[in-house]
Amino acid sequence: MSFPERNSEYLEGGMSDQKDANMEGSGASPNVVFIFTDQHRHDMLSCVGKTPVRTPHLDSLAQSGVRFTQARCTTPLCMPSRTTYFTGRYARRNGSLDNEIKMHPGGDHLATRLREAGYQMALAGKNHAFTDEELKGWDFVELYAMHGKEEKSFCSPARDGESAIARWRKETVPFFESAIHEAQPGDPEDDPTVAQTEYALSFLRSQEKDSSSPFFLWLSYEAPHFPYVLPEPWFSASRLGDMPGLIDDVLWKESGPCRLRLQHAGLRMDEMSDRDIRRVQASYCGMIEMVDEQVGRVLDCLEAQGLRENTIVVFASDHGDFWGHRGLVGKTNAVYEDLLRVPTIWSLPGHHSGRTTDAMVENTDFAPTLIDILGLSKIESVQGASYAKVLRGESDQHRKLMVAESSLGRSSVEQEGLLEAISRRDELMEEEGCMWFVNRIGGMTRSLFRPPWKLITHELDPPELFNLSEDPLETKNLAGGESVKEIQESLSRELEKISLG
Repeated sequence: MSFPERNSEYLEGGMSDQKDANMEGSGASPNVVFIFTDQHRHDMLSCVGKTPVRTPHLDSLAQSGVRFTQARCTTPLCMPSRTTYFTGRYARRNGSLDNEIKMHPGGDHLATRLREAGYQMALAGKNHAFTDEELKGWDFVELYAMHGKEEKSFCSPARDGESAIARWRKETVPFFESAIHEAQPGDPEDDPTVAQTEYALSFLRSQEKDSSSPFFLWLSYEAPHFPYVLPEPWFSASRLGDMPGLIDDVLWKESGPCRLRLQHAGLRMDEMSDRDIRRVQASYCGMIEMVDEQVGRVLDCLEAQGLRENTIVVFASDHGDFWGHRGLVGKTNAVYEDLLRVPTIWSLPGHHSGRTTDAMVENTDFAPTLIDILGLSKIESVQGASYAKVLRGESDQHRKLMVAESSLGRSSVEQEGLLEAISRRDELMEEEGCMWFVNRIGGMTRSLFRPPWKLITHELDPPELFNLSEDPLETKNLAGGESVKEIQESLSRELEKISLG
């Protein structure tokens, strides 16, 4: 059995009726500001509690809307996840399980529907979803990537300060999740996070309150994705003393999955000191706080322009980060909760609820939900489903179960080959460069979460079974135990039946 269109079989309480909310009484079509971060853990908002990060502006956004505690992505990698947000289809259906853009220009997705409805389309920040050909047709585009401003013919050129920062990043950050124990030089206004925000503000300032042409602004930040660098004053404000260092570091060792041990060796985590780990964690939190300040600027601008009362504001991320859990930082070919769960907030004009909901939603549901709220025509072959009923307070349930999959890496080898590669890492690094372990970490890994049980399978590693109610950090693998035999078999059968293609 495969997932039916819109997955009604796996939803709680059926699907939301398609109707034009139009913000109930505001005559004009609402604007949309989609604020997006990269690699942002679900628990890295201060309103969640027990976290070292401070996010007053995002907390304020949550107080004006609805925050989802059980939002997940379905493929925890940048391009597949972003493609899923805009198409409402799983990465396997899109053909985008790796970091290659597979969304065809003019295809049937959210941006197409918005343009058909007369929306101005704007992007400030990281893309990793649309082709250049498609973006050339948007009304406003300023692109940023890992090191800084992208040089595109349809974007404005980088300023000298931005170019200098990009050069410093390329020269100073030699290897993936490296710890950088110095502040990024230059003017903070040239930092990509701040600079792209200024472009977004310039777009918002050009909008008229009563315009007949609404807009969709995708404000897409690279942060807190590596490189973990911060300019002043954020670097000095980051707090090493509040960081825990490695968490559950035993999980990557001999008892852990081979692919985690390979990641550990590839990132040379054994060579990172406790201070290095805490520096990465502190910079990660500082990058989120830096983004939060920019979010405050955007919300203030919407108010000043008289746009807030007719603008939907959504905050989300493409995937999470280990942040020291399992002895790792960053991400890998895995479907643990560290990587799957993402922060998600919707603030709808006229719905100032400040609610928190445990309804299970995923990134396939984003496009159908926004289309439902705006009253636009549906995307064909969509696999997600609208949770507008949850946003309106008409329901507090959406999905009965959640499935995820990942196959990061261009090839996979047998388990013995992975272990041999770990022992030869210095030699392989010399021969193939820093991508040596990424080229071997592939192989399909999948998960099925049917509360409270979660099953993980992988082509090369034994299955894992967790009770998330008792073990939310997934530290105790119960797979193979006699007491959970029937549960494991049931989840395995269900996972085998489900096709995301």
